[in-house]
Amino acid sequence: MKSLIMVRSSMSWAHVFSMIFTLQCTGAFAFWPGECVRDPGPYGLPDNVELDCALRALAVKKSACVLGVDKKQHRMDLLLEALNMKVCSNTSSHLALDTTDWSNIDCSGLQRAGPHIHVARKPQKDILFNETVVVEYVVSSSNGTDSPTTTGNLFDPFATIGFAIRFVRSQRQQKTISPSTPVILRLRAGIYFESLSLTPADSFVTIASFNSETATLSGGFPIQGAAWQKTSIGIHAHTAYKTTLTAPLPRGFNTFTGLFRNGRRLTRARFPNCADITGTSCYTLNASGPAGKVQPRQPTHPLKQDSVQNFNLEVVNRNGVDMFADAYDSAPATGPNGASDGTLLNSGANKSIVVDHPDYAWRCHEDCGWVAYSKWRGTVCDIVNQSVCRMDSTYNEPYWDQQVSGAFHYNNTDASWTPRSWAHPGTGVVHMYHTARWGGWQFQLHSRNDTDHSLTFACTTLRKHGNATIQQWEVAETNAACPTDGSPAVVQGGWQEARGADIGVRYTDKRFNNSYFVENILEETDYPDEWFFDPTEGSYGTLYLVPSSAADEAANFTSGKDATSLRLTASIHKRVLQIIGNGVHDQVYSVGIANITIAHAALTYLDRFETPSGGDWAITRSAAVFLDNGVVGASISGCTFDQVDGNGVFFSRHVHNSSIIANDFLQLGETAMLIVGASGLHRTNQGNSTDYPAFNVIARNHVAGVGVWNKQSAAYFKSITRANVLMDNVFHDGPRSGINFNDGAMGGEVMDGNVLFNFVRESNDHGPFNSWDRQPYIYRVNEYDVTDRGGGDSTTPYRISPQTQVIRRNLVINFNFHGVQCGSIAIDFDDESSQYHVESNVLVYGGQKCFDGMDRNVTKNLFIYPSSSPVAGPACFHALSSTRNRSSAHTHFVNNHCVHEPSSFPYNCGAGPSPFFNESMHVDVDHNTFSFPGATAEPGWKGACQCYPGPNTDAPQPCPFETFADWQSKGHDVHSSIQLSLSNEAILQEAHALLGL
Repeated sequence: MKSLIMVRSSMSWAHVFSMIFTLQCTGAFAFWPGECVRDPGPYGLPDNVELDCALRALAVKKSACVLGVDKKQHRMDLLLEALNMKVCSNTSSHLALDTTDWSNIDCSGLQRAGPHIHVARKPQKDILFNETVVVEYVVSSSNGTDSPTTTGNLFDPFATIGFAIRFVRSQRQQKTISPSTPVILRLRAGIYFESLSLTPADSFVTIASFNSETATLSGGFPIQGAAWQKTSIGIHAHTAYKTTLTAPLPRGFNTFTGLFRNGRRLTRARFPNCADITGTSCYTLNASGPAGKVQPRQPTHPLKQDSVQNFNLEVVNRNGVDMFADAYDSAPATGPNGASDGTLLNSGANKSIVVDHPDYAWRCHEDCGWVAYSKWRGTVCDIVNQSVCRMDSTYNEPYWDQQVSGAFHYNNTDASWTPRSWAHPGTGVVHMYHTARWGGWQFQLHSRNDTDHSLTFACTTLRKHGNATIQQWEVAETNAACPTDGSPAVVQGGWQEARGADIGVRYTDKRFNNSYFVENILEETDYPDEWFFDPTEGSYGTLYLVPSSAADEAANFTSGKDATSLRLTASIHKRVLQIIGNGVHDQVYSVGIANITIAHAALTYLDRFETPSGGDWAITRSAAVFLDNGVVGASISGCTFDQVDGNGVFFSRHVHNSSIIANDFLQLGETAMLIVGASGLHRTNQGNSTDYPAFNVIARNHVAGVGVWNKQSAAYFKSITRANVLMDNVFHDGPRSGINFNDGAMGGEVMDGNVLFNFVRESNDHGPFNSWDRQPYIYRVNEYDVTDRGGGDSTTPYRISPQTQVIRRNLVINFNFHGVQCGSIAIDFDDESSQYHVESNVLVYGGQKCFDGMDRNVTKNLFIYPSSSPVAGPACFHALSSTRNRSSAHTHFVNNHCVHEPSSFPYNCGAGPSPFFNESMHVDVDHNTFSFPGATAEPGWKGACQCYPGPNTDAPQPCPFETFADWQSKGHDVHSSIQLSLSNEAILQEAHALLGL
């Protein structure tokens, strides 16, 4: 192995990139089998470190170019640390270089072709500024005043943003300011402890910093307390102190869930103790199994039929070809590609179907597909009374409603188990990984039983009411112990992911045995920076806190010092800013926030979650900045979302033509950005609503850490949306996927020029990009021809097949450069993901999966050593299909370049009929290049036998594939080629060209 690259303090990064990009290939390649690797080592290619480091440098360069060379220096520091660039040198001095900045990176070759969205749409109402005058007011938390005589100018500023907003409203009511006159509220440096709500009356108002001063909008409350008193709680040198609050919390609050000291997140008391609260190291206890299960509730209604029957649904692919020909034509599939490719449909006569319910149209006949998936839902909640549902059904009927165990046995012989008794276990919260590591759960604890060694969660117990003919569930008791005898109840928690499961041992690897920890127990306040708040002690509550160190204790906790000097901030508000319209007829126009910090937003993981669609994820409809129900032209730009404990930004329901641009999201508790619509109780959208985000742009954002609390979190999540653009963002560090498309819905989404790495760090069976499309949505081809708009052409056809979604020019690295490696596939099209065009991406250490679904065109992509994935294996293309639908029709893998180790095979088949040989479930593969650097002879092709029909079919046996020529003789990869010589330099040059660098 060649020696590592030394990066001297005199070198610029431009020189480093130039040097790294010219290094030559050496050595063989490593492959780690298994589902998850605890610590694969710091290199994706341990025997080709030069290429591995060059690919990291490529990620830095691409990130710097899309984020902009004039942006904040700390972004470079975060990127270098996240990519673990120090291992690419025998000195770490470059991490601290004062001269390392964005300007050293040459981005002159960056190409931005702009998004292409082809949708039929009507011009929006004119929301541009029609006024030549912009009115500005100044707000200062340090020297402003809120009085009727305050003018709001630089020398007489307002004290609070809320007062300034009310002032603007009054000026508009008095017609001193026109309702369409743009107003900018300029914030001087300081912290603004406020929770704001903007309405249609606040249209054309922007909240921004004054001359780039550091202004923070805080959802918190500054703690004021009496002198610290030492307690007997704790161990050894880590003793807790307590202070009685001398001022009440804001009205409506009697407790808080987060605490910050000088901007640093502190740890709520927990066991086992944990220094790094952002990763797997805290989940060190293992559940021994369930302690009884609550009774699953049976549905109170069958699958609902829509109020409009007999939908005439267009079901066409991107070329206007009938997607479901094989399922609904009486003629059999013919030709090498089957009728799905249009050989029987040139007349276009069969491009629509008539069904009673769209679930009966999606992907196959009524006896399979999503009717079958509907059966997987298990327990279906009573929608009439949501309080008896596991999942919130306010906006979407739960697709999944599987209950979770109400108690579990702990292992009291575990070395990490606590030796202490708990006086009040009901304050506790259990954080636990999902049984299959598909996310994580939090539960409100009720009690602890040291006799049978069990922890029991809090439940809402249920009973039936009504007469003998009609009975419904109602709440019997809240915050009760979950029953263990099978009585009906709703567990308070376990809704943070959609699928649910029993608590028990599924995997032999202990990392998949419902690992957990417990927090918010007073007796466990025994570690530096741990805290606990008791709202019942003292007039306004009592705070317990362990000093950071002995020096901190001496300086800040003794000699009668009080809490004020520590600058402690308690997280109070879950939404720091909300922008709420009153539907499409009374919308909020052109509001914005710019260049401010959003901080101290409170936890939301014990709020009710919903399953917005057929994907595996659940979300809570809340965020630090929340837009909902009729917002047009909003802008969130240049802001920093600093350690908010819930979601960052949420576009809910009808939010159109808005943008999230050039923001930083740092160590969030849940997901950074979500855009989620509402489909109603029928899960169809019925085609008569625009209650979904559409035509929005999310660009040049930097997300550095999500999922501190909720392990089913992403940098970007979308569900029930239409034609949004996700472009030139840099996402890294998260427990699950970086980008999750929970459904296809109306389609038209564009994902262009993004960078993803360090994802799937704490979960399983996922990729940095993940999608599902398990249920259909009806929509109008022209979204303005809907009844809630009033008027429009009611004859415009309904459509059920999504508009084509585009994924192009992204750099996706399927690797975690800091420990646990669980990412399976770089781009993971899971169950039924359809209507995608995937072009010109650079996929590192992972391939492309297409499981079920149809109409996927994967072309002109560069796959760099997918064999380095320790989970999914070495394939560039995972062509998986099953028997429950018209799977793989219109799927093409052409003109791609796959770079492999000599022993790898580029395809993976499984989960049902082989997609290369079933005429109606067919994948076309051709014009690809397969490179095997270091191979001395053309590799054999026996790996193709996994894709060959088995012995119980009519196919000739045994499998005929020995060579690549054998494979081509069956009509596969006829124009594809194999090459045995390829340098690192050539790989990097191709990557640069694809990414537009």
